[in-house]
Amino acid sequence: VDKKVAGGEDYLVRVSGVLMVMRMEFYALVIQIGQFTIQAKVPVATSLHYSVDLAVLTSGTGFLSTKFYGYQECPLELGKVNQRNGTNPLDRAKWILEHRSAMS
Repeated sequence: VDKKVAGGEDYLVRVSGVLMVMRMEFYALVIQIGQFTIQAKVPVATSLHYSVDLAVLTSGTGFLSTKFYGYQECPLELGKVNQRNGTNPLDRAKWILEHRSAMS
């Protein structure tokens, strides 16, 4: 998700720190007249509740704008890999036989 975060300059360190923990890919930082705007790409999985976190971090003064950026593979060290149990459904013949109780 492409995120645009804005808030008072006093909150910049706290807000950017939380974004870094969420694996932010930083694009731009603009500071004008005591306000900042951060534009970054952040995985949805790590930022689902960020709007609530931002409100807490900025005492309700922060602003969040998001838009879909695209799909990316999850890094192996962060993803879950489960071993398959039972017959592989892609092997249609064996799968049908198992579900008809024809295989022991």
